[in-house]
Amino acid sequence: MAYGPFDSALIDRPRIYGIADSLRWALIGSYCDAVKPGTHKYSKFSDWQFLLARAGLRDPHFDDRVRNI
Repeated sequence: MAYGPFDSALIDRPRIYGIADSLRWALIGSYCDAVKPGTHKYSKFSDWQFLLARAGLRDPHFDDRVRNI
């Protein structure tokens, strides 16, 4: 009610930012895994974050969301 009528850009922007954030943390996790080998914590974390980013990019409505912003 504070923003007025429904605006899909207000919903799409956080979804796009979420994909970008997942990609960022995946890259940070990959870097930490490369710097400190031997632990699989960072590797698992980065794999999950890459999976989340990939799922967001494969969404059939992803192109529409980017155009809508």
